[in-house]
Amino acid sequence: MSQGRRDYIAGFLSETGTGARYTESYFLWYANVIAGAGNTTVYQYTIPTGKKLAINRFIFSSDSPAINRVLFTIDDIIKAGVHFSNYAVYPVSDQNPFYVSAGEVLKLLVYNTHNESHTFYVTIIGCLETL
Repeated sequence: MSQGRRDYIAGFLSETGTGARYTESYFLWYANVIAGAGNTTVYQYTIPTGKKLAINRFIFSSDSPAINRVLFTIDDIIKAGVHFSNYAVYPVSDQNPFYVSAGEVLKLLVYNTHNESHTFYVTIIGCLETL
């Protein structure tokens, strides 16, 4: 192992911002069945007081053959949109991650564009920092 190496999370090197007194791994895996031609918020999280979430990666997958869509929002403002068929990795950045501050609400909204119900999987990789 190299000197000064940060911990790996699920095969990714997780970077944290400066100024944090304590960081903990933030690794979420969530699955949800979405009805045909429907959409739903598959994940919603309000950042606790005194914390900041740094997001490094999103991973999306589904058994749907159609091209589906995921919207990443902070306080209902769209920050990113990803179209994917079976599998997609959305690497935000190790050096410049998405930051979600205390009190802000992170949501992932998934649109199933196929006319049948399918299971959708979402993974978020990052660090929860204590300020």
